[in-house]
Amino acid sequence: MHEITPGVVYKDANITVKAFNAYHGSPKNTFGYRFETPDRVIVIAGDSTPKSDVLHNCNECDVLIHGSTPVRCSYLDMAACGDRE
Repeated sequence: MHEITPGVVYKDANITVKAFNAYHGSPKNTFGYRFETPDRVIVIAGDSTPKSDVLHNCNECDVLIHGSTPVRCSYLDMAACGDRE
């Protein structure tokens, strides 16, 4: 088993991989990853809340791979959904 902490988790002559905190509430210690190569930056993350470092790590990235879950309007502010469910 290899424990992951924020920061550089792998580096060689062609790529640097950085882990960063993502916020999912539960489970704790969830991470996104930033892959830096000489010609591209790719970020893989499953969270985009203001409480995570996703926005910071996506700054000037070339590709963002991001999971999403559909949410019905009834779970959101109804004004933002145009009063429809």
